[in-house]
Amino acid sequence: MFDTPISDEERERAQKLLKGFPEGTEEAYYRFRETGDEAALKKLIGGMVGFYLPANNPKYKTIIGEDVDLQALGIDSLGMTEMVFQVEELFDISVADDEVMQVKKIADISVVLKNKLNEGSADNPSPS
Repeated sequence: MFDTPISDEERERAQKLLKGFPEGTEEAYYRFRETGDEAALKKLIGGMVGFYLPANNPKYKTIIGEDVDLQALGIDSLGMTEMVFQVEELFDISVADDEVMQVKKIADISVVLKNKLNEGSADNPSPS
């Protein structure tokens, strides 16, 4: 996944999936996909969380700290489910319900995502 250019098809899909997300979210996705950059992952997740915050939340569409409790921000189970669907679609992965239940803070999202991406790499090792 990393060190591999994003295809035009993947770029088109990401543009559709991330339409309306906070500025910089889409670029962060590309940078993370191509390089594995941790800062890009944090910006991507921050943008996704910002998108799913209720519009009346003062932190709506802003990047927030990774130790923030998602429920305290106002992200309910429906918002979390939508965010998981978005992540699954973007990265072509599947996240089990029990893994979703473990996500309480913003940092937990990146842990689950990195674990899933590593599982995929182990299942599909790149040719030597």
